[in-house]
Amino acid sequence: MAGVGSTAFIIGGWTPDGATDGSLRAGLSPSEPFFQLGIAGATLPALSIKGEVGQQLGYLSAAGAATLNFIILVALGVAFSRPTASQRLIARLSGGRLKMPPDEEYRS
Repeated sequence: MAGVGSTAFIIGGWTPDGATDGSLRAGLSPSEPFFQLGIAGATLPALSIKGEVGQQLGYLSAAGAATLNFIILVALGVAFSRPTASQRLIARLSGGRLKMPPDEEYRS
């Protein structure tokens, strides 16, 4: 069995008459995929919500993803602009398991 995009292929198998080299194909999603990771990666099926409501839900989903990406970008910017505070936060969140070495050890 192999999954390719939004289709599953089953090749070979057994029938009451013995082994067979036939193949079967089945669709995995009711609609065309709206997101595919990589060339032949994970595929998420499309939602089938008709009319203006479906379009608005798509806009809200895209806005939510964009907002999350922006928050991650701002958090990374703050972390890189304040390395000492970031090291203290990492040490505190890890319960002391990830302690950053002091800067004095690496200065010449």
